[in-house]
Amino acid sequence: MFGVALLFAVLTLIVGLLGALLPSSLNLASHQPRLRAATAVAAGLLLASALLVVIPEGFHTASGGHAHGSGDDLAGPVALVMLEYNDGAITAGTAMSEIRSIVHGDGHGEHSDHEHGEEATFEDRLKHVIAQYDGGRVNATTAINDIRALLDDVDHHHDDEDNELSAVVMGGALALGFVSMFLFQTFGPGHEHHGHGHAHGTGSNRSAVIGITIHAATDGLAIGAATATGDLAAGLLIVFAVVIHKFPEAFTLGVFSLNDHTDERKVFMDVGIFAASTPVMIVLAYFLLSGLPSAWIGLAMLFAGGTLLSVAALDTLPDVHDSETGSTDLLLVLAGVGGMVVLLLVAEVLGIGHAH
Repeated sequence: MFGVALLFAVLTLIVGLLGALLPSSLNLASHQPRLRAATAVAAGLLLASALLVVIPEGFHTASGGHAHGSGDDLAGPVALVMLEYNDGAITAGTAMSEIRSIVHGDGHGEHSDHEHGEEATFEDRLKHVIAQYDGGRVNATTAINDIRALLDDVDHHHDDEDNELSAVVMGGALALGFVSMFLFQTFGPGHEHHGHGHAHGTGSNRSAVIGITIHAATDGLAIGAATATGDLAAGLLIVFAVVIHKFPEAFTLGVFSLNDHTDERKVFMDVGIFAASTPVMIVLAYFLLSGLPSAWIGLAMLFAGGTLLSVAALDTLPDVHDSETGSTDLLLVLAGVGGMVVLLLVAEVLGIGHAH
């Protein structure tokens, strides 16, 4: 699977470079009205990315949302059958018949996409036990004991995740990312100041570059961890979802970097670091971090979402209050938000919505 991880890394690198270098190739830096317009659109893209992609997915992942739902909905009905069996109301054979009916007669397919093993879902393992029973390899009592063990695993998994993270911890990760941008602007290194217009040399532009790069790194973390599990379908889903929003996000970084530098070499440095962050984290997560709980990845995403929200909401959006250009900037910001919404809707229609 390392070959697949490497392929994903190359794909995200190419998309990141193409999107981030586009503002420079359009020579926006030499045309201030165009750069200002691009910055307003970029602010809208950034705001939509934070509110519609990064933060919701961060909460979903940190709360174990991706660890459940793939058959875990069967645990309740199966547990009720097991209670009947434990109370002596039904025999083991009858219990197996009822469980078979629940699994195969309630909209769940006959075949699983996973083999029985460590990475299989509850539904996969349940179907494996039923197949063994139907094939005569185990008797009803043994099958019931196996299913009881599966239910115990599900209960322990849910209890562990409930104990690991609370709403306060998840909200704290988001708030930490939000506040970190204030700390960076207050105590971070000085920024360039040039005479090209109000956009150049502001702390908000540097914060935007850093926030977007942090988020790109968390994307790589999610892709690498998923690929290391050996689940190619899940890895493809995540990488396609990342690519959907990565190009406009890369364009946004390129715009803010142009605002922050007049030296083209420094722009290229920002672009290079951003573009490399996702593939580097894919490889790093594949080899070293794949054992991390998904909750930790979710916390990293929430921190990144906080940085993006801070930059978009408090640093770039105030430009819409400018008495001369505010109304135009507001329309461009809304255009950026609308563009991201359209991309996400298309992704949902195609079945590749953003998911970590």
